[in-house]
Amino acid sequence: MNEKPGYYAIISADVRYHEKLSDGAKLLYGEITALSNKNGYCWASNDYFSRLYSVSISTIKRRLQALEELGFIKRIVKYKEGTTEVDKRFISITPEVKNDPRWGQNCAGGGVKNEPDNTTSINTKNIRASSTLESDFEKLWKLYPKKIGKKPALAAYKRAMSRKKSPATNRQIQDGIVAYRQLINSKGTEKQFVKDGSTFFNQEAWNDYLEVVKEERDEQEARKPKFDPKKTAIAMYIDYNSPDRVLEEIQAQGIPINPEDAKRYIAEYDEGRQQT
Repeated sequence: MNEKPGYYAIISADVRYHEKLSDGAKLLYGEITALSNKNGYCWASNDYFSRLYSVSISTIKRRLQALEELGFIKRIVKYKEGTTEVDKRFISITPEVKNDPRWGQNCAGGGVKNEPDNTTSINTKNIRASSTLESDFEKLWKLYPKKIGKKPALAAYKRAMSRKKSPATNRQIQDGIVAYRQLINSKGTEKQFVKDGSTFFNQEAWNDYLEVVKEERDEQEARKPKFDPKKTAIAMYIDYNSPDRVLEEIQAQGIPINPEDAKRYIAEYDEGRQQT
């Protein structure tokens, strides 16, 4: 390439410790950060990466696909007008690129030329986003009952929050932690059997405990006696001994009983009592 990549590469913790990424994919991610301009994207071709690391283009494609599926990069392709033939491609460092790229020029040696303001720094907006994630994570970490494995927990948290499909939210995670705390407290779970923080975040276990709490609430609702308008109207009639008073109280208290139905329930009750 005519332009040299930045001297330093950045491989964030969530990439470094990701179990589903090969070492080659992690190294490729670092190379992308070194090639990225200030807006957080680079233009290097698959052929360039293939020759750089002495591997096949198909290997590079697999590594890029793995990084993209896990939400660490985003590839955007420009097609030749009126065709499905690829014209240019650029790679951005997620969470996202705020500025559209000005398509670069091919470089000698199979690479593609970045914009003139190429720099070793990653998009400052991405850095701010990462800082916000770390700040939010600290609040959740303080809430979690067993603070073991903070570094892998942070990496798992960033993955869950930054992925393209169905990203997690801080509210979901917080509610899940609260639900888990309630569960272990109610069962008197010993400390040794409480999940390590790294395990909880890697398993995205907040989803499991949100579901547990929902099931318990549903069971509690099912156990509650259901409102019976007929029984309620008759009980009120027995208390007040006056159909008119029953109708007045239904209206005054906003009890969900149709007045005509209440009259009918009371008439049927009186009729049955007379027959008895």
